[in-house]
Amino acid sequence: MKKTYHLLVLLCLAALVLAISCASAPPPDEGTSRGDTAPVGGGSSTGTTTETTVSPDSLPPSQADLSALEAAAARAAEARELLSNFDAPALFPLEWEAADSLYTQAEEQKKTSTRGEVQESVARYNNAADAFDSLIDKIASLYYEEVQKELLSARETAVNAGAQTLAPDLLLSADRAANEALEKFAAKDYYGARDGVESAWARYNQALAAAERQKALNLKANVAAKTEFDSAEAVYTRANAALNRQNYEEANGLFIQCSPMFAEASAAALEKQRLAEEALRRADQRVAQSDETARTAELILEGGMQ
Repeated sequence: MKKTYHLLVLLCLAALVLAISCASAPPPDEGTSRGDTAPVGGGSSTGTTTETTVSPDSLPPSQADLSALEAAAARAAEARELLSNFDAPALFPLEWEAADSLYTQAEEQKKTSTRGEVQESVARYNNAADAFDSLIDKIASLYYEEVQKELLSARETAVNAGAQTLAPDLLLSADRAANEALEKFAAKDYYGARDGVESAWARYNQALAAAERQKALNLKANVAAKTEFDSAEAVYTRANAALNRQNYEEANGLFIQCSPMFAEASAAALEKQRLAEEALRRADQRVAQSDETARTAELILEGGMQ
């Protein structure tokens, strides 16, 4: 009887454990319970997978893409501005028009909605910049030749005026400025080269003016032709002040203005010296004549007395 009781208790406990286990298990998926397989990637229940391919060019541009576009646009704009400042439209009108039309097209067709549009815009700006760069090489070559001629001519004029002996330090300073300008041309620092050329040109004319001034001083023009010399000196002072301010264009013009003024002062001093010497000569002649007259009179008087 006791064995039967214990057996019933064990059976009840086993049934209770089984009920608890079934209650805690998750319910089976409805589709899985029928033996179906869930589609992958949005495909059908037949088990096949379909994937959609997106072109990179249709994606929004990255920051790197936009930075590349900004750099290309800046490169083209800077080259265009450089050519404008060096008179390219007048010197090479056909080449300028062709390059500028590419730049206008790049500006008008600039788009930034997708990576593909950005890359196409970059290519258009680069094409314009390449065309501008080709024209820059022509302008630089032409400008370099003209600059050499102008500087050599300015130096020759200063040397002919005696700058090597009368203003050697200023002539050396001009030579250094000219060499620095040509070196900047070789390094394609065109704006720096242009400023250097203006500085050298002004300094060659400074040496010329200084040589003419010294010649005037040697002739005492500051005394003999004070009015003319003082007028030239006033312009010379203004020219040096402009050069110290690095206003090369103003300085150059003033040095060119005062050089002939000092030459005129020298000429005026020479003329006054000539007139003074002529007056002295005539005075000497009058004195000699007076002495001769006196001696003659003296002889006459002596003869009469005899």
